Amino acid sequence: MKKSELLAPAGSLDSLKAAVRCGADAVYFGLKDFSAREGAQNISYDELDEAVKFCHLRDSKAYVALNTLLLSREYNEFAKAVERISLAGVDGVIVQDLGAAEIIKSVSPDMPLHASTQMSTHSLEGVRFLARHGFTRVVTARELSRDDVKYICQNTDTEIEVFVHGALCVSYSGKCLLSSMIGRRSGNRGKCAQPCRLPYKMGGSQGYFLSPYDLCLLDDVRDMSEFPVASLKIEGRMKSPSYVALVTSIYRKALDGEKITDDDREELKEIFCRGEHFTRAYYGGEKNIINKNLSNEKTGKTASAKLLSRAKNLSEKEGKRGKISLELTANNNLAVLTAKKSGITVTASAQMTSTPLERERVTEQLAKLGSTPFYAESIEVNGEFGLKISELNELRRKCCEKLENSAQTCPYRIEKFENQIKKSQKQNAKTQISACVRTEEQLKALSGKVKKLYIPLYMTGFTQEINASAALVLPAVIHRGEQKEALKNIQKALERGADEIVCQSVDNIELVKDFKCRKTAGFELNITNPVSLEFYESAGLGGFTLSPELSFEQMRELAHSTQSPVNAVVYGRLPLMLTQVCFMNCKTKDCRAALTDRTNTRFPIQREGNSCRNIIFNSRPLYLADKEYDCYSLSEGIMYFTTESGAECLETIDLYKAKAPFDGEYTRGYQCGGKY
Repeated sequence: MKKSELLAPAGSLDSLKAAVRCGADAVYFGLKDFSAREGAQNISYDELDEAVKFCHLRDSKAYVALNTLLLSREYNEFAKAVERISLAGVDGVIVQDLGAAEIIKSVSPDMPLHASTQMSTHSLEGVRFLARHGFTRVVTARELSRDDVKYICQNTDTEIEVFVHGALCVSYSGKCLLSSMIGRRSGNRGKCAQPCRLPYKMGGSQGYFLSPYDLCLLDDVRDMSEFPVASLKIEGRMKSPSYVALVTSIYRKALDGEKITDDDREELKEIFCRGEHFTRAYYGGEKNIINKNLSNEKTGKTASAKLLSRAKNLSEKEGKRGKISLELTANNNLAVLTAKKSGITVTASAQMTSTPLERERVTEQLAKLGSTPFYAESIEVNGEFGLKISELNELRRKCCEKLENSAQTCPYRIEKFENQIKKSQKQNAKTQISACVRTEEQLKALSGKVKKLYIPLYMTGFTQEINASAALVLPAVIHRGEQKEALKNIQKALERGADEIVCQSVDNIELVKDFKCRKTAGFELNITNPVSLEFYESAGLGGFTLSPELSFEQMRELAHSTQSPVNAVVYGRLPLMLTQVCFMNCKTKDCRAALTDRTNTRFPIQREGNSCRNIIFNSRPLYLADKEYDCYSLSEGIMYFTTESGAECLETIDLYKAKAPFDGEYTRGYQCGGKY
């Protein structure tokens, strides 16, 4: 059985070295730009070569996370970053933005691409879509069960990477706008302020309703190897080298089949644990993953001096070595030692002047590599060698030094980046107002009032006729057990007159590829740049609702990069989180809830259709009726109705038609001068 790769976090060069020394088969880290963990120290460009070389000398791999959403103004800097990491010889790049992936392909065509968990890939369909478009590895959503992970692994040749330890987000990764919309710190851009770790009120009680326990799948890693999961990932780029060292060393033991002791488990808790215990979360089928009381939280700062000292020693001790082969041969009266590692060959020689050493003694001396990052996988001694022990040691030292100092060769082709954004000749035209509904009351009220209605998949059983064009909006997440029913409902909706399917994830695109109708991109695909838009166009989508994290000026640029229709949400409570956690009291028929923060701001929560997934909506609606969005070449301004009654929907439509001010609390979002 091939063991899964143990993948450790490296928020700094010290953490990287700690991870490798403690047995990590690979590390992942960010640079100063384009990293979803901007708050980590990260690896500087000056440290990059040293970091990659440190890994490769010890037979570990180095992956770089360039996993933020990209803006067109960043293309040149992003391309430079790709060229720089390619020259350093990194082993793969982790990306969220499919436009960023296309730029990587153009600059470094042979670079392995890993799909970030920020893409919320949750099905075999999503994995197949990404594999078809050049990804060699997919980091799956953390909301998958053991059976889901096993099913995906056993039905694809694409490498699957799974988180096994560390912090959990309550929202599906990549589907969270909470920090962005309430504090202008976008998690999709690496700036998350973690408002999920703050206390909220709900249903008359107060607690940390958005803060899950930390994940620990220590007892599952051997099982995962058998699926096989290609890579087992430890979270923690914001954590200390001591944390990285300790957690990596214990997971190394588990993966190698060594006995895990009670002391090991206690040390994991002591070095960092939110609450009195860990959780196996969705993988283990656990329902109660929220640490509402945040009791007994340990952050490492309160760890005992004994544990911190042990962790520090682990981080500094050379525990993992790279394999080399050694061959000692005679050339006339010279002893020539040849050392080989990963395609690099070096030699050192010495004049033989002494009585020949015994072959066993020669082999024994050459194997003494304790002060180096190497171990000898094989040693060949051909002939007799008249050398002193000190001379033999010097030959070994010289070869090891040459290997350590050998220049890394770039394993990739590097192409010149051509920064060319296509321009269309679109004329500014009046933006058509359309509406997205969530209830039958809203649907009934708006039928005939707008030219186009967006209807969620769970409403395919609506009873009244629709006097409008109908687009079917898929939920971003459709798990394996839900697919059969979803496909049946999609077919039903198309038969009832829907003529468009709105996809909100790459999983959606693959799931509906065989339906003969127009397919478009919803805003949850997080399209923020022209290359991303062009990618989805080539994948068969014929219209785009852009990310709500863009300004109107940025939207105009994207609208002018394609002949396809480009839309924007211009009204509504935007979804801030999509959670697998259910906050509802299912004893009531209403199945609604709300969070209230420390400022008494209220965030409504609704179920996602007929599932137990929940959507947390913004406290106030986006309102842009009085803004001149007609001049930005947008085809549709979508009014996104959530909690409104039918009458309120009609009133809001009238306000938009009149471009009148809004009477009540609202937000302008990013569209009007927001920083991004």
